[in-house]
Amino acid sequence: MNENLFGFIFVLIGLFPIAAVLFNWQFFMNNYRARLVAKVLGQTGMRVFYILLGLGFVVFGFLNVIGVVKLAS
Repeated sequence: MNENLFGFIFVLIGLFPIAAVLFNWQFFMNNYRARLVAKVLGQTGMRVFYILLGLGFVVFGFLNVIGVVKLAS
């Protein structure tokens, strides 16, 4: 049961940057880390980076929930 909880948490963590990019949340876009990524990759590159990062967390969390990936114990 705990592993499913961690999987769901990873899904939620992954959905956060995706939502921040899609809804253009200024507190997220103006964060110093996001500005650094935008400086290196450009504004569009930053958006793609955070969407891919979020998708990675979502996929990992989903795979953990269905039992394909197990967290180290």
